[in-house]
Amino acid sequence: MQTDILFCVVGTCCVGALGCGKALGWYGEGVEVGDSRRALLVGLYLLRTFGVNATGSLQYAVLMDYCKKSQRARWSALESVTSLGWSGSAALGGLIIERFGYDRVFLCTAVLHALAIAVRLPLLLIVPKNEAALLAEDEGEDEEGGAGEGEKGAGLTSPLLGAIN
Repeated sequence: MQTDILFCVVGTCCVGALGCGKALGWYGEGVEVGDSRRALLVGLYLLRTFGVNATGSLQYAVLMDYCKKSQRARWSALESVTSLGWSGSAALGGLIIERFGYDRVFLCTAVLHALAIAVRLPLLLIVPKNEAALLAEDEGEDEEGGAGEGEKGAGLTSPLLGAIN
């Protein structure tokens, strides 16, 4: 989770910088096509895209580690439904661009990313920093008669699900 949050913070900072780009004179009137500031914008956008999207597989793996095998299909389905949000956000983004300009869309995105990071911060207290801690907890559960063989992470589901229920 530390890696996920780090990459998301980097991505959020980049998209925030893109939102401030017009005020800083990085784009808008007076910026020519060959201007080096355009290269900076492209670099920031690529870094933002990499930062925010690079850890999707890691997020999915953590989700699957922390839910019961019997509920993995539900969580997987919910994960796929969230992809529908892309369509709605693209339409909303288009309306914001039309009315206020690109800089506002980037600023709104930065705020939403920051809120998402704030929501995920408590996971730092739940998810172990390395796999050795995860395996040590699983072995402890096996000795106590908890998780069965082949159920990686099953011993860790109780605290998380207990907090939700």
